[in-house]
Amino acid sequence: MSQSPRYLEWLPLWREVWHRDDPYRYEQDVYLDLNTSDILWVDRGEQIIHTVEEQAAILLRIEQEPSRYEWIPPLTHGEHHAIFARFLATLDRPEVGLCNSASIGGFLRDVRHHFSPEDASTISQEWYSFHDTAVQEHATQWFRELRIPVIWDAVA
Repeated sequence: MSQSPRYLEWLPLWREVWHRDDPYRYEQDVYLDLNTSDILWVDRGEQIIHTVEEQAAILLRIEQEPSRYEWIPPLTHGEHHAIFARFLATLDRPEVGLCNSASIGGFLRDVRHHFSPEDASTISQEWYSFHDTAVQEHATQWFRELRIPVIWDAVA
């Protein structure tokens, strides 16, 4: 029996789930509640979003019904950089060669230095749009592997 599609809003919550970067932006584990499509954030180490009591209650729920909750893995730093490399390949501007391509932050800083403010803003917007689309495709594939059809309400 096939499942009905789940209608999920990409912005802002699901986008943040998939923008986690292991190991650099990975302060929380995230679980999908397979019954409700809610997500549960679980602090890793330091208490950031939950009190100790709230954290214990969430972990107990997951422990008591492990088949109800699916861990959502963060993208690795390498996966984010693979997306970045694909983006760089789409740019048809010789000046891009002057920009640092070793890091996303360094690249965006150099773009601001080597391009006019308007062009720098356009390139930055193109990057964020490209990244959101790629990450959303990754998220859709993750749901597909779980055999959960998903329809995003808002496109990045």
